[in-house]
Amino acid sequence: LVIHPAVFDFSVIVVPHDEFGEVVKAVVQLAHGSSPGPDLERELITYCRSRLSDIKCPRSIDFRDELPRHPTGKLYKRLLKEESEKLAASLKRREELAMDKISQAQADAMQTVRNRAIEISILATQQILTEQLDKDAATKLIDKSIQELPDNLH
Repeated sequence: LVIHPAVFDFSVIVVPHDEFGEVVKAVVQLAHGSSPGPDLERELITYCRSRLSDIKCPRSIDFRDELPRHPTGKLYKRLLKEESEKLAASLKRREELAMDKISQAQADAMQTVRNRAIEISILATQQILTEQLDKDAATKLIDKSIQELPDNLH
């Protein structure tokens, strides 16, 4: 990365990954005139893969205006890693909240279907009792309502 014309400074850190355990992430300070974005990220990753083995190449790249350094010039890698971990935790939490909302919506929909099936069964039973519907017709009505239920509600 250090010899790519768009890169002024960079660091690599290792970040947790669900499938591989850990992967390489690059944090890049761009040279004057370069603009961050997904296209440049892909270009830099491709550039690395043309010169290094895949395992040594970053899977993702963060762009920073400036990398954190001590007055002596030493890079604060620990800060980069902590920031990356906080961001990953925040994204994971957002994903969990979104999944919770989806699960709740599915549960609500399933409860609505159950309630409708109960209403149909009650209606059929009431019609049998008031002799507006014979038992065979009521059974067919109930069977039909059961067939309309999603498979996981039978």
